[in-house]
Amino acid sequence: MATLDPTLTIVRAQSDHLIRAEITAQNQRTMLERAVCDAINKLGKDINDVSDASGLTPDEINQLLDSGPTLEDELYALAGVA
Repeated sequence: MATLDPTLTIVRAQSDHLIRAEITAQNQRTMLERAVCDAINKLGKDINDVSDASGLTPDEINQLLDSGPTLEDELYALAGVA
C-alpha cells in the first residue's frame, strides 16, 4: 500500500472542491435560466426588466427562449414539479 503524499492529498482535495463548485455553479445557472424563461413565458414580464434583474442581456434571454425546453425541464414537467 502506497503512503499518502500530503501534496497529492491537497491537490486531490482542491480538485474535488473545484468539481463540486463547478457543478453547483451550473445548477445555479440552470435555475436562473429557468426563472428567466418562466418570468417571461408564464408571468408575462418584460424582457428588459428581466434582463436588468438577472444580469443577462436581452440577446442571451432571447437565445434561451428560442432554445425551447431542455430535457431536464421536460422531466420536471412529467414529474409534476414544473
